[in-house]
Amino acid sequence: MTTAIRTAMFIGVTALVVGSAVGPRWLYAQTPAQMEYERQAREARQAEERRQQEQQRLQQLMNENARRAQEETNRAARANAPGSQSPQSTPGSSQSRSTGAGAAQSVAACKAKPVRGAPAAVLLISVGVVTQSGAVKPLVEQGFFLLKDSMDDALTKGGFRPPPGMSPRTGMEHARINNTPNLNQAVAALLAAVACGPVLTDPSGTAHFPPVHPGTYYLAGGNLNPRLAWNLRVDLKPGANSITLDQRNASPFN
Repeated sequence: MTTAIRTAMFIGVTALVVGSAVGPRWLYAQTPAQMEYERQAREARQAEERRQQEQQRLQQLMNENARRAQEETNRAARANAPGSQSPQSTPGSSQSRSTGAGAAQSVAACKAKPVRGAPAAVLLISVGVVTQSGAVKPLVEQGFFLLKDSMDDALTKGGFRPPPGMSPRTGMEHARINNTPNLNQAVAALLAAVACGPVLTDPSGTAHFPPVHPGTYYLAGGNLNPRLAWNLRVDLKPGANSITLDQRNASPFN
């Protein structure tokens, strides 16, 4: 056998081995339709990741605002408690101005603060998720508000107009995901409807609202994991009121 024949046989055997290992090239070729499908799937995954990241960022901001408001409320309660040793100050002094600023922040955190001497309502909320075993897992550091109107009514009264076919709440979520210009209007409408809050749930999943005028409010808040939202009408009577929040009286995020 000549050298040329041996070389040709070696090349042929090598080609067969390599071809059997990697497969013929035509098996791996993608059609334009397959390439377009994979592109759309990749963009959908990226959009979902961005949406979840933005949702987490907003939840963290809301929780941080609730924590600060709760600290201010607690500070004001300690200062006004009977027997507290608050320093004497004269009008116009630096201590007087500091106290006035704290009082203004406390009132702003609860616009429905009752008039002194009038009956007041206090709301205790307990927030958790009921597991399959029947146990309750507390939802910790979640912010909640009392609104003067339902979220849909508050958005409508505030001038927010959702896209055709969407409820105001769904329209606000659409505006948030797509960062449309009317998102700021939706946020402003909800802030204008806040009667009290935010308050932040503690390690046991409970939170107390400051005293408010007795009457009808809407309890609003949400949780990311699991994805639940609350927008419940509550009729607060003078004295103590309580409500338990879980997946049975919540609705999924729009």
